[in-house]
Amino acid sequence: NACVIIAVGTTAGAAYSYERGLSNTADSLKAEMSARGIPAGRIQDKRNATKEDLRAAVQAMCNASPPCDKIYVFVASHGSNGSIELGSDGTVTADTLCALLKPLGTKNAPVCLMIHACYSGSLVPALRPKFPTGVIITTSDSTHISWCDTVQDSTGATVGDLGFYTYAFFKCWNSAAADSNGDGTVDWAEAYKWTCNGDNAKVRWNGSYWDTKTQGPTLAGLPQKTSTWRGPISGAWYTEIWRDKNKDGKYDQCDWGRDDDCDGNLDVVYLNCDADADGHNEKTICIRDVDDNGIHDTRY
Repeated sequence: NACVIIAVGTTAGAAYSYERGLSNTADSLKAEMSARGIPAGRIQDKRNATKEDLRAAVQAMCNASPPCDKIYVFVASHGSNGSIELGSDGTVTADTLCALLKPLGTKNAPVCLMIHACYSGSLVPALRPKFPTGVIITTSDSTHISWCDTVQDSTGATVGDLGFYTYAFFKCWNSAAADSNGDGTVDWAEAYKWTCNGDNAKVRWNGSYWDTKTQGPTLAGLPQKTSTWRGPISGAWYTEIWRDKNKDGKYDQCDWGRDDDCDGNLDVVYLNCDADADGHNEKTICIRDVDDNGIHDTRY
């Protein structure tokens, strides 16, 4: 019951290779999703997309029946620091993009958001705290452009005008090695990690190879969340801090602390420790403020 939103904010028939590359990349993604069994009615495809087009696509997915159990969103266009272009609306800020996408976060379904645009990493600081679900992948960081041009296969034959990073990224779906957790599927977080591995990131272009890692693609997992409550018996204040340590769209680490004397300082802090980075916490580190001076001075 997966759902897909594709929003390309540029003119599909434009003469420039970048616009053609975005359109062709969106076509490839749509074909891949269809081949994986997602029916046409659960794929919202908007070209030269405006804010209203994206708002309508989000609403359609929120109203889907049966409800979406996974939501994939691909937004592609020209970008500048802190903004992206959406059709006739022109430049929109990260806050505006977040407001358009935020209803997806209420559907209790993991969301994978990919943004293909120059300087797209600059959108993450505004998006991540306000878009409280899933993972965000950008094809470049806040200081690099995101390439689209004529891609070649290993023999030098022309594949077509495509986004370099997304071309490398989508190839992973046909690689069993990308399924790092062995569950039989490759999610977008696994795909990101696969694409960052050695030659997987390289795309043949103009007779040589372009390493898409130089664009600085980014992966942002769930935002850190904190909850605080008071113990009903002891009256001590407890604080939990949840983290998406593996950046896979799931909270996998919870550290917590206790303020025994209610003075605003955590007297005991427990830190979960995944020593071998396998996704499982092997031990817990306890830190105590023995002399109650606000400094944690013992650790074991």
